Amino acid sequence: LGLVATLLCYNMAGPARADAGEPTSQGKLDYIIASCSSLKRRLERSQRPEQVQQMLQEVKKLSADLQPIATLFNEFRTKWEVQKRQLLQQKRLEIDAFLADQDEQASRAFAKTAEAELADLGKMKTSGFAAKELEEMLRKAIEEWRAEVHGADLVKPSDVEKALRMAMQRV
Repeated sequence: LGLVATLLCYNMAGPARADAGEPTSQGKLDYIIASCSSLKRRLERSQRPEQVQQMLQEVKKLSADLQPIATLFNEFRTKWEVQKRQLLQQKRLEIDAFLADQDEQASRAFAKTAEAELADLGKMKTSGFAAKELEEMLRKAIEEWRAEVHGADLVKPSDVEKALRMAMQRV
């Protein structure tokens, strides 16, 4: 019987004591826990049935005192879980929005850089000077190819000129 009273008192008082954020005073919780301990000791020493009945009534009274605290604790825990889920969802949305914004900024910067490079390429293409430089570079490459590659002299010069013109047209 003493074990039952102890378990009842400690099970009901335990969660309320573990959460310091409960809207009850620490003194009241300490009083309830001390009362449970005292009740346990008295039940362990008691040999008379009328004392046991009196102790059981005290346990019921303590249980009734703890019931509002347990109810408030459960309500607080439920509300906190809902609020925590909402906060986490809000933070996820903020992070997603931030990453999407960063991605958009990076895409715009890349597009801007690509447009600038294409514009520079277009200027180079329209510039006769750049085209002449390119043709000279290709002719030097052809000369080196003819000098270094065995059998390159077997390729018809007209085919090489045709390939050179096609390359220049693509640029």
